[in-house]
Formats: sequence, structure tokens, C-alpha cells
Amino acid sequence: EQSGGITTEFVLDELSPLPLLLGEVRSDGVERLYAHGPDGFAAQRSLTAGGGDEMAYPLLDGLGSVRHLTDATGALTLSRSYDAFGALRHETGSSITRLGFTGELADPHTGLVYLRARHYHPLLGRFLQRDTFAGFATRGQSLHRYAYTENNPANLTDPSGHCVGVAGGADTLICAAAASAAAGAAMGAATEYGFQVYQNYQNGVRGGAMFTQ
Repeated sequence: EQSGGITTEFVLDELSPLPLLLGEVRSDGVERLYAHGPDGFAAQRSLTAGGGDEMAYPLLDGLGSVRHLTDATGALTLSRSYDAFGALRHETGSSITRLGFTGELADPHTGLVYLRARHYHPLLGRFLQRDTFAGFATRGQSLHRYAYTENNPANLTDPSGHCVGVAGGADTLICAAAASAAAGAAMGAATEYGFQVYQNYQNGVRGGAMFTQ
């Protein structure tokens, strides 16, 4: 990424079901390292060329959005508020983090949110690229190729950029399965497979059996 004469390189964990941001290295000497836990973004370490070393800890809302950052003493160093679709409404504080709405990588200049397969524009409440995943025939809102979270951003997330998640943390696995099937099979078959995985989860199936038909 290049902005304001500064080049930023991102380090991603590509071994997770969906890539996670592990760090960023900037040409001005700033480095940021990100740690993730079972509930999402857990900690951030910022290093500067001058020897600065600062830890920050996020306070997340129910969607995983970064609402606050605190320092090692628990003092607030950043506060944010978002509208329903994720547009930044207010921000105060001195700390900086690239993770924002639903805990995902955001561009501070354009406001765009990187959701792996596509970029999401919170001000529009829409993706900028057409979805390659056809959606689920039994869920009409999922058939809109540009809609975000089937127009239900207060309750759902879309970390893959292909389909919404479900409660319990299985959204990443389900969307990854659907997207993978879409890439390697006919779209109709991919849709049915993705829906079957979703149904398996709803029926209480866990582990590898969740991904069988």
C-alpha cells in the first residue's frame, strides 16, 4: 500500500481458514504487530524507528469492532463509534490501529474495509465488487451480489466477502467452505454445498462432519 509517500507492507497468516493480519511494516520505520485470540483482535504492539515500543489492548463490541484501545495501565487511548453499516462516526485519542469495523483491516483514507474476496464501502453499505458466490436460493437477501450481510449489519458479519456468518464462531469455516466450493465447482453445486454446511451447523453437527453432505 502507498499513501502520503509512505509504503506499507502487510504480513498475513495464510494458514488460518481466512487470512488474518499479523503485522504491518512501513517505510517510515513504524511497525505494528497484531495478536488474535478466540474472540478476535486481542492486542497490538507498535514499534518506531526511534525506539518507541507501545502496547495497546482493544475493547470490542458484539460484532468484533474496535470501540476502544487501552494502554498497559488500562487507560483509554482511543475511542470510536460507528453507524449501523460500519462508517466511522467519531474518533478520539492518540493511538492508531488499522483494525476497525468487525475487527477487519480498514483504510484510514478511503474508509474501505478489506474482507478478503472484496472491498466493502461502509458509507454505501455495499461491496465495490460483484460477488462470485451466487448466494443461497432459500435466502433471498443473499442473492444480491453487492449487499453486505444480507442487509443485516447489526447482527451479522462477512469476513470472507462471500457470505454471512452465524453465531458461535463458525462463520469463518462456513464461508471458507462455500467460497472454496464456488472456485472449484459449478455455481449451482457450490450453492447447495454451502447451504448444506450451514444446515449441518444449525443441526448441531461439529468438526469435520460439518463439511460432509
